[in-house]
Amino acid sequence: MLGVRFIIEAESCDSRESQDSAPFINHNKERVVKLNFFSLISFDKLWSGNHQVPTSLLIEISGERNSERKLALFRFFLMLSIVAELFGYFFITFGLSLQTTSLLFFLGIFLKIGGTLVGSFFQNKAGIFLSLKLQSYLKQLKSCSLEVHSLLADRGCSEAEINALRTLPSDVYQSEINSYQSARILNIGIPISCGLALFMSGDVFTAMLVIILGLISFPIGEGFLIDSTLRKESKLRLGLAAQLLQYVDKVYREHVWLTTKVNFLSQLPLLLFAIRLIFNGSGQLLASFFGLVQGLAGLTGTLAFQKSRVGAMRATETTTHLIQALNSPYLIITPKRWKEHCLNDKSSKIEPSIEKEDGVLLKNFSPIVPSQEHGFFSVSCFIPTGTLCLLKASSGKGKSRFLAALTHLIEHTGDIYFSSNGLLINAHKLSRKEFDAKIFFLREDDIEASARIMDLFKVITFEKNRHFIEESKISFDTLLVDLALKSPDNLIEQEIKNIEDKKLSAFPTSMLYFLKNLRNRQVIQIQELLDKARGNLASDRIFPERTFLTLSAGEKRRLMALIALETCRTIKETTLVILDEPLTHLDQKNIDEQMQCILDMQKLPHPPSILLISHLFIDEIREKLSGVQIYSPE
Repeated sequence: MLGVRFIIEAESCDSRESQDSAPFINHNKERVVKLNFFSLISFDKLWSGNHQVPTSLLIEISGERNSERKLALFRFFLMLSIVAELFGYFFITFGLSLQTTSLLFFLGIFLKIGGTLVGSFFQNKAGIFLSLKLQSYLKQLKSCSLEVHSLLADRGCSEAEINALRTLPSDVYQSEINSYQSARILNIGIPISCGLALFMSGDVFTAMLVIILGLISFPIGEGFLIDSTLRKESKLRLGLAAQLLQYVDKVYREHVWLTTKVNFLSQLPLLLFAIRLIFNGSGQLLASFFGLVQGLAGLTGTLAFQKSRVGAMRATETTTHLIQALNSPYLIITPKRWKEHCLNDKSSKIEPSIEKEDGVLLKNFSPIVPSQEHGFFSVSCFIPTGTLCLLKASSGKGKSRFLAALTHLIEHTGDIYFSSNGLLINAHKLSRKEFDAKIFFLREDDIEASARIMDLFKVITFEKNRHFIEESKISFDTLLVDLALKSPDNLIEQEIKNIEDKKLSAFPTSMLYFLKNLRNRQVIQIQELLDKARGNLASDRIFPERTFLTLSAGEKRRLMALIALETCRTIKETTLVILDEPLTHLDQKNIDEQMQCILDMQKLPHPPSILLISHLFIDEIREKLSGVQIYSPE
């Protein structure tokens, strides 16, 4: 109703007021919008409690109020659906108490079914929205996982919770589906609704009984949560860790007694109905039985909900810590933090004509790390396109932090500029997407453990097969074509087998030829690139379907440089390539092949600037590569 009220008020103002009063109307509109928004967010915080992720947390990440408030609206409409459902129970009970079939009974049926269906719809919408939002941020975590894990540990998250971050989107989705507030309102409200209907129909004794059942369901549920779930889990954890079987046996026996009490409560409707029949005769039995059953359903439902409630609390707590970590002023991996970082840019003014050549300029660039003011080097250099800057820094000097700052995953001091056609462009004037497109830096840690070599060339093979893909989108669902392109190769291979074996598949049978043709194209194209790279990449042991994790350290180094070369050849926007220790773990023959790969990159029609980090092979790099400048940070 908050959103509806605002729309009606705003539109009525527009229709009533004249043009002369426009400033007054706009002022009122702005005030109503503000009131509407904060009322909605306040409701959402109250609704979420500590069992669901509040909308305000998402706003802290993105900084976008209008898009994120969808979650709060979904929950608000869910509450309205629950209210409709409770009215449904009232009218069903009251209708059953009448002597003849009543329209009130059918109205109750309509409200009950309608409220349940609409409520379920909005619960699912809220769960999907929240899950997708979290997934969009979690996929960026691998690039700065060490920093995020450290921040989470500082906030009290256990190792198990940190390791379970991947399942967090599905966990919060389940928290929305099994909404604690929904369950609590229904388990308390249904008995009260049925009891009021019985009271109005004259069955005061049963009405009071049912209402009392509803009112005591929540405190009993809280006690059950403490005794059965929290205390039992804590005791079992200690007992099993200590391997004290007598203590564990005692905990289990206590739980058996508690389970017996819960089972007894579930049989109460029959007992109470018998008492009702003895003392009040047979009048309005149907309404009384319905009311008593619903009264106990609320109580037993509250008890049964407690275990999933604990899971929801833990998922919400972990999500809260994660969002707070993502929103740390030290990290720059959310849209809001990118905006803040760019707005806080204090870069010095540089004349646009300072560099006549195209390239990349770093000026006093250094990472910022909390609680550590010293120990990180600062870099100032200009790397013309097609040339190479060798950053000579041994282990322990903070190279990983520097590269994380250079790719704008963590905060930094100093500036980075992209020089093009005599014009210097500050990195902070670009959008996040534009900035990421200019820098190529592939970390081994960013690659999934199950990824195949084929998966690492996705962007490259997409460009090579663009015409074939566009033609396929005419014949097949565009979404399914994109799914085939972006899914890991091992899963696509399995889907092809499923179709051939007439098993269930995410793709229709008609797409079998497309899937096989696309894979065959990719295999041939990638194999050609591997053969052309020579050295250890041209070995029979290296093939497109091989898992990256199984490669040797030297093979991984060669492959990373090859991907960089082919990316620059394919994507013209690539301005800076970062290679971290590309010559380590290689014999002399493969060092020569790796040097040739980097040299090929320098000779491209649109060559990038290359930042190479190494403290070995300095003389060979200077001798065999062109335009080498060596930078040794203090």
